[in-house]
Amino acid sequence: MKILIIESEIYLAQSIANKLGALGHECTNAASLAAAAGLAEEFEAVLLSTSWSGASFYPLIEKFRRSIIILMVAYVDSETVLNPVKAGATDYIQKPFMIEELIKKIEHYAQFRSLKSQNEAYEALLKEVSLSCEIPPARLAQIKFPLLLRGDAAARAAAVFKIALALKSRLKILSAQSPEPLERGAEIFYAPDFDSLSGAQKEKFINKTKSMRIIVGSIGAQKGFNDEITLGSSKERSEILSIEEYVKLTIVAYQDEYFDSDLAAALGISRKSLWEKRKKYGIARKK
Repeated sequence: MKILIIESEIYLAQSIANKLGALGHECTNAASLAAAAGLAEEFEAVLLSTSWSGASFYPLIEKFRRSIIILMVAYVDSETVLNPVKAGATDYIQKPFMIEELIKKIEHYAQFRSLKSQNEAYEALLKEVSLSCEIPPARLAQIKFPLLLRGDAAARAAAVFKIALALKSRLKILSAQSPEPLERGAEIFYAPDFDSLSGAQKEKFINKTKSMRIIVGSIGAQKGFNDEITLGSSKERSEILSIEEYVKLTIVAYQDEYFDSDLAAALGISRKSLWEKRKKYGIARKK
């Protein structure tokens, strides 16, 4: 991580730089506000001392506002902490401090910013994906749980996100195969791997989630749910299924109607290959 240390006490600045450098960080020291203001580089973190007699460090908070700005303060009051934080500084640490405490703060905010950036990207992507899933607003308002959501994986993912947005609820993904007891909360749960269960396992899972706000994703029909939404079939979509998607959909849709030998022949594969594909896709064989 590239870190800028803005501190007039040269010994202190060098000591911090040495300790951070030993941990693999690249440090640059600036002994004055003017020196820091003249830097054209960008830094991931800025350690800014607030002890500057007769000079304002606020322009530097604005200059490096995209960085993690940790104020190094001798004492805490509105001038050293409250106002600078309002102006855009991230946090503060009081002198003297342990280098481990400083590292913990920097790493915490670096991780937070990374997760925030990823989350914003995922939300933007999911919103774009959800545009492809047509569920009338009136239908969204009438949803009952547990809900069976039928369709291919991409359509279900878009629909689940749209439902969560419409109901203003947090979304939590869970595995239908998890042996752990399921929690009941205000959030909406989504089990995308329901089709991987056997018939007996499906019945047990349905009984276990009767009073939960849960959405179960499946390609085929299934009794035991309070509501069901069938999304547009692949024939109604403009995109073409990949060979892998076609094979998976065909196995799930027809394995209870055909013998393995006939199903394998229809797909142009061997019975062994059919067994391997069931294992690969996590499809439980129908009894």
